[in-house]
Amino acid sequence: MLESVCFQDEIVPPDSFRGSLSEFDCSNPGEPFFETFRLRVRESSNVTITATSDFDSFLEIYEVESFTDTELVLVFVDRDDDSAGNLDAQISDVRLREDIEYIVVLSGFDREDVGGYSLDFDVD
Repeated sequence: MLESVCFQDEIVPPDSFRGSLSEFDCSNPGEPFFETFRLRVRESSNVTITATSDFDSFLEIYEVESFTDTELVLVFVDRDDDSAGNLDAQISDVRLREDIEYIVVLSGFDREDVGGYSLDFDVD
């Protein structure tokens, strides 16, 4: 699980985010650099998350089970490496509920994977 959480932004689909993953972003020792996003949906729906990047991107999504000042408890929902083609990640048609907060994690597949990216959140 994530040893540190550095929130980049809050996303409400349909939405997009453009950014850059670099060696100055969050990381755990020996692991790829990553950025995290809070995600909420306006109503329960299926959401597709696509990461298009200059590097081999990797996506994960977690449900927030509980959150305090000292502890974040996450439940794994889904992950993807290359489903969007060209080493881009895509989590397709994941069912998200309106009363739940989610965490989306974008990382490179390897520690040296850095560069520009876009995250697109589409509601079905």
